[in-house]
Amino acid sequence: MAVAMIAIWMAFLWILVKIRVLKGWALWMKLSPLIIYLGVMAIIFIPMNFGAPVGGATVVKNSIEIVPAVSGYVTEVVAEPGSENVKAGDVLFRINHVPFESRVNQLEAQLELAKIRQNQARQLVSKKAGRVGDVQKYDAEVKQLEAQLSKAKQDLEFTEVRAPSDGYIPTLNLREGTWVNAGTPLLRLVENTQNYLAVNINQINMRHVKVGQPTEIILKLYPGRVFSGEVVSIIQASQSGFWDPSSTVMPVQEATAEPIWLAVKMAEDISLPAGAAGKATVFTEEHAKSHVIRQIMLRMDTWMNFVKP
Repeated sequence: MAVAMIAIWMAFLWILVKIRVLKGWALWMKLSPLIIYLGVMAIIFIPMNFGAPVGGATVVKNSIEIVPAVSGYVTEVVAEPGSENVKAGDVLFRINHVPFESRVNQLEAQLELAKIRQNQARQLVSKKAGRVGDVQKYDAEVKQLEAQLSKAKQDLEFTEVRAPSDGYIPTLNLREGTWVNAGTPLLRLVENTQNYLAVNINQINMRHVKVGQPTEIILKLYPGRVFSGEVVSIIQASQSGFWDPSSTVMPVQEATAEPIWLAVKMAEDISLPAGAAGKATVFTEEHAKSHVIRQIMLRMDTWMNFVKP
């Protein structure tokens, strides 16, 4: 914007010289671009950066790694690549249930036999023909088998891997016949949440930013459009501000002012993929007269998105 204003001024001076309104390039004419640049920066752009800071914006969504709780061969993959509108509780894929079902049947038979012996031991004790120790032994055996059976039934349920929440699956490479191990992530479920953007603002421009302030957003996906939003939170931390536990002596590092992240909620509920990028401007209560310049610049950028990758 500042360069465009100087270019217009220089073109104006050139025309005046060309039509001989001005007789030549005087010293003040040669210095005028620098004077204009400094004036514009001091009066418009520096206050604008404080009053309407701008930063890169990225659509972020919560995602959940789908991890099987048991190991085995995959017998059926229900979900499809790029599956949308997955509901909580929907089966995503199934693991061979036969070994787990056999284990349940085996434990049920053992438990049934243990309960029979438990009752027999109690009857013998009541008739003073048995030992109390035998009753205690079978009581413990029944409890142990009940615990094992409960675990086996749970493992059998885990052979059907279900969606923990509503969402969609962006990619799926799982195939029938694949051996999967318990605890190994196999796919990712992206939750159906409202569109939030992570916006990074330089620290020097953060002084007037507050939660609840209005924003304007442009996205590469929608050139020529400007969306409205609102600051919902300011992330009170950055990676450079953390010390990780270590046995080594803390090294001396150069302090760098990394951008601060904001969470911005879009007012319009449109379908946006995670990772959609663009820019966002926060309009603070300070230097309100400069906001119109930022709005113009933002609209220039969104129209440039038609030709700028």
